[in-house]
Amino acid sequence: MVVVCTGPESTGKSILAKQISTYFNWCLVPEMSRAILEKSNGYYTFETIDDISKCQWRAQIETAQQCENVCCDTDLLTSIVWGEVKFKRFETWWWNTWINSQVDLFLLCAPDLEWEFDPLRENPHDRDMLFEQYRKHLDVHSSEYKVIEGNGKERTSQAISIIEKLLDSSQ
Repeated sequence: MVVVCTGPESTGKSILAKQISTYFNWCLVPEMSRAILEKSNGYYTFETIDDISKCQWRAQIETAQQCENVCCDTDLLTSIVWGEVKFKRFETWWWNTWINSQVDLFLLCAPDLEWEFDPLRENPHDRDMLFEQYRKHLDVHSSEYKVIEGNGKERTSQAISIIEKLLDSSQ
């Protein structure tokens, strides 16, 4: 099973992905952009997003080959939305790869948590718009997704409950 935590910045995706991985004893695919952007002090170009996309996809594929169950802290959808918003475009391969990816469930994290400053974050005021971009793509993709809302504990409980139901239905 592959579950992806996705959504705008500062919505608890990384924490949620770690908690899901720990709770279910699944493999975790971390967000690749952070390590790459830290090396450049947050500076990036469209080509940087493409490099991040390649790293993220490679990590997702390699982890899925080694583990039966995987939780991803973002995936190529983040690159698609990022490219659209910042550069008004995205690479065709991002879309084609994402649309054909084998993901069982997307957990779309709502922007209802308070914004937390981080030098790599840049969208404190347009998280609602970004959330709708993610939702739009998930709808177009006809993806199985659930919106995760509430505080940290509520989010974790919500996500675990959704995944447990999905696991029960697949047996």
